[in-house]
Amino acid sequence: MKELSGKITETRSGVSSVKSEIDGMRSKRDLLMSEMSALKGQLKDQNNRMIQAAQEKIRLEKLATESEAKQANLKLLREKLETLKEEVKKCV
Repeated sequence: MKELSGKITETRSGVSSVKSEIDGMRSKRDLLMSEMSALKGQLKDQNNRMIQAAQEKIRLEKLATESEAKQANLKLLREKLETLKEEVKKCV
């Protein structure tokens, strides 16, 4: 009887130990899951920032191209103005 009682106590102790270990694993899993969730949120924010930066870059490149075109047009108009001034001086 003592032997059976000892085995029961030993089994209960083992079960308790395994249960405690499983609870620890759950806590660790929950912690890792919350960290992973936070990292996913950061990644999403970084991706959104990157998309916004790319869109801003495209917008600025478009403005730069438009500005270059306007500068070239302005240069042509100034050259035409100088040519017209010279023609007017010749006529006068």
